[in-house]
Amino acid sequence: MSKRDQLKRRRATKQVNPTYLIVCEGDVTEKNYLTDLRCHYRIPLTFRFISGCGPLTLVQKAVEEKRKRVRDFDRIWVVCDVDEHPNIPAAKVQARANSIPMAISNPCFDLWALLHFQDQNAYIDRKVLRVVCQQHMPGYAKNLPLDKWLPGLTMALERAKQLRARNQQNETVGGNPSTDADLLVLEIREAAGAPVSGLTGGTTSVR
Repeated sequence: MSKRDQLKRRRATKQVNPTYLIVCEGDVTEKNYLTDLRCHYRIPLTFRFISGCGPLTLVQKAVEEKRKRVRDFDRIWVVCDVDEHPNIPAAKVQARANSIPMAISNPCFDLWALLHFQDQNAYIDRKVLRVVCQQHMPGYAKNLPLDKWLPGLTMALERAKQLRARNQQNETVGGNPSTDADLLVLEIREAAGAPVSGLTGGTTSVR
C-alpha cells in the first residue's frame, strides 16, 4: 500500500467527534454539569446549548433546530424540569413525534444532583431539595462543584435507574421524585467510549 493510500485510509477512518445539541431550561446548572463531565473524562464531544423557558417551548426549539440543521448534530436532547409546568404532556407528545429524547427531572434538575449523595424515594419539594443539596454542597446555588459530585456519579446512575424502575412498577412514571438525566449522561459517556462501570440505564426513549 502506497503512502498516499495509507493517508487516505487514515482520513477515511478518522473518528468524528459527536455533536450534541442540548436544549435546556436553565443556562447554568445543566450546562456546567455536562461541560464538567466532558472535560473531566476528556470526552471529545461538542455541546451547543440553547436555553429556553418551559418544556413545550424547549421541545419546539429542538424541533425547529432539527429541521433547519439536521446535519449539524448527531443527537438532540431536551433537558427540563417538571416544576409546576402544565404543558409537560404536550411537550412529551411533540418530542416523541419528532424522535427527540427528553431528560425530565421531577421536581427539578437538583434531584439529579442530590442522587450523587443519597437516595431520595419520597416526594420532595424543590425548595426543600435545594436545602438538602446545600447540606451536601455548602454554598450550592446553581453551580455544581465537580469535586463534590464526581465521586458519587456511579451511585447517582444506579439510584436514578432504581427510581425509574420503582415508578414503572407503581405506575407513577415521571412522578416526584424521578429523573432521566442519567440516560443522557450514560449516552454521552458511551458515545465517547468512556467507562460506565457496567451500569445500564435502560433504553433511551422519549417518555
